[in-house]
Formats: sequence, structure tokens, C-alpha cells
Amino acid sequence: MLLTCLILVPLLTGLLCLVIRSRWFLEVLNLLAFSITLILGFMLARGVLIHGKVEEWNSFLYADALSAWMILLISFISLVSSIYAVGYLRRDLIAGVLTPAMFREFYVLTPLLTFAMLLVVVCNNLGVMWIALEGTALVSVFLVALYKQKTSLEAAWKYPGKSQTRNPIPQEILEEIRSII
Repeated sequence: MLLTCLILVPLLTGLLCLVIRSRWFLEVLNLLAFSITLILGFMLARGVLIHGKVEEWNSFLYADALSAWMILLISFISLVSSIYAVGYLRRDLIAGVLTPAMFREFYVLTPLLTFAMLLVVVCNNLGVMWIALEGTALVSVFLVALYKQKTSLEAAWKYPGKSQTRNPIPQEILEEIRSII
């Protein structure tokens, strides 16, 4: 049940943030969720140290020492970045650089990114792991493009990879981006 809770906390937080309107509650919910995730990560690490591995759902979810270490890293970085984001995003919101919709988008996407990263680490099924890995790339692209400035949109297009001609962005997409901006 520990692995299930570990991946459900950020998933449910991201989904709950879709319907929450209060900026204060979005911040508190993210901080709480990432704190719980880190605590669950420490509980998992303890369980792995004692038993050698933790399995759930007939070994569909599986954690060994490397998985536990990765979960601790992901959970810690998620919590620290969430703490930093509170002041950073408030400042940008007050300055008018960030809109309330973009603010909410950030607080929806960050728990979903954490969920996808945790699922990659604990999933013992190659197909689901690949889908979760693609989910991390997809959510990352939206987070990179959050500010919707020329540089962030261009970086978001470059993020997934290079085209066959070795250009980071195909020329027709660059032209389309330039026409929008």
C-alpha cells in the first residue's frame, strides 16, 4: 500500500488543483503533498532496508534500494522546488509577468510531473514505464513553456529532441512560432 500511496498523492494533488481557485490553497496543497511524498519516501527506504524490496499489486509496483534512493531524490527536489516556487511565483504574479491561469497551471503540472517520475521509478512493467517516461517529457514541455515568451516557447519546442535534419526545430515550426509571437 506504501507504493500505491506514494504515486497517488501527487496524482490526486494535480487533479485536485484543476478545480481549486484559491492561490493560497494551491500553494498549501502542493507543499503538503510533497511533504507527504517525502515522508512516504523515507518510510519506503526504511522498508527496503529491512526487507530488501517492497512489492505491490502482484509485483506491478516494485521498489529496491535504487528505487528507494531515486524516490527520495525526486521527493526531496519536488518539496524544495515547491517551497521556492511559492515566493517566486507570488513575485511574478504581483509583477504581472504571470497570470492567475499560468499560476494555477504550474500548480497542476508540478504534482503531475512528480507523479510521472515516481511511476517511472516504481513501475515493474516496461510498457507502463515507457508511458510514464513520455508523460514526464510532456509535462516538462508545458512547464518550460509556462511563461509563453519567445524564449520559453522555443525552448519547449527544442526540449523533446532534434529533427532528422539535425535542426533543433524544423524551419516551418520556427516560422509559425515567429508569426504567433
